[in-house]
Amino acid sequence: MSFGNFSNRTTYGLEPAAARYCWSAWFLFVLIVSVLGDTTILIASTRGGAFKLIKINSVFIQHIAVSDLLICLTYVFPSFVSMLCDGWVFGEVLCYVRVYVGFMVLSVSSLLVFVMSVVKYARLEFPFRTLLWGKSFTHKVCAVVWISTVGCPLSYLVIDRFDIVFDYRIYNCIYNFSAPTWKYVLPVMALFSKFLPNVLIVIANVLILLKAIKMVRVSDRNERVKWEGTLTVIMTALVYTLSFFPFILYHMVEMFMSSSSTDEDDRRAMVQFYRTVCSIVLFNVFSNFFIYSFTMEGFRAYLRARIRRICRRDIESRQHPRGVQCACRPKTTNYGS
Repeated sequence: MSFGNFSNRTTYGLEPAAARYCWSAWFLFVLIVSVLGDTTILIASTRGGAFKLIKINSVFIQHIAVSDLLICLTYVFPSFVSMLCDGWVFGEVLCYVRVYVGFMVLSVSSLLVFVMSVVKYARLEFPFRTLLWGKSFTHKVCAVVWISTVGCPLSYLVIDRFDIVFDYRIYNCIYNFSAPTWKYVLPVMALFSKFLPNVLIVIANVLILLKAIKMVRVSDRNERVKWEGTLTVIMTALVYTLSFFPFILYHMVEMFMSSSSTDEDDRRAMVQFYRTVCSIVLFNVFSNFFIYSFTMEGFRAYLRARIRRICRRDIESRQHPRGVQCACRPKTTNYGS
């Protein structure tokens, strides 16, 4: 494993230690909220019957939740531990695994939001043509999305599989893109995996909103279109786009800065800017739980029922401890008929 510019702890590391602990607290918060929230989403959508949506939306929600959990596993958790330990402690093999799997999962997340938006617009614009699009069809579409992102780690293997560095800006392993070939390949990859999906997400959701408003206006008062699915898609895409926009802004600023600049203040500002941008992107990882709680009445009812059940069990266990409950249980006798 080679170490490039960003592996210099003195130049790019977080100092003092209190700063590292503050940043690690943010990653811990994201980790806990995302794991609990996305796990709840998966349970509610598969067994709880809480999502009163068409099956297509529910399938996309499940795949997005899985991708968020994988992001926590491959990015959030390693960064949290590395900040606490002030370095990579998981070994060289897991560093490679984190890079090859982690970058693929990040691409999956953006593409899933993009495809979900396009499919939602198609459902509104062509309701009869898309009538047969069901659960099986949506799983196949999502499978294509997952498979398509394999091209990213494959390109790493083909061009330079050993070009992995530990980046002290985000305290995680990254691909360094130092081979001359990346000068031509990287802009194309960024265009199709990052820039175009975000632009098309915005366009698709604007069209979704306009179409939904038009359907509400022409429908009868008693046959108003249900906004749950539409609002869920729009807010999911909105949060994703807003959280990812600073990342695009960072690369635009970086393009206009001289690569040979030695100004220490500029370097520190760009390092802090990049670290902040990567933290803002994490809003997309844990926000879906709150989005669904806001947009879907069925999910809110499911959460209230679960909370009441937990509180009821806690109260019963306090009022009737296990030993006392057994002692006070009335004795039943079978007298026969």
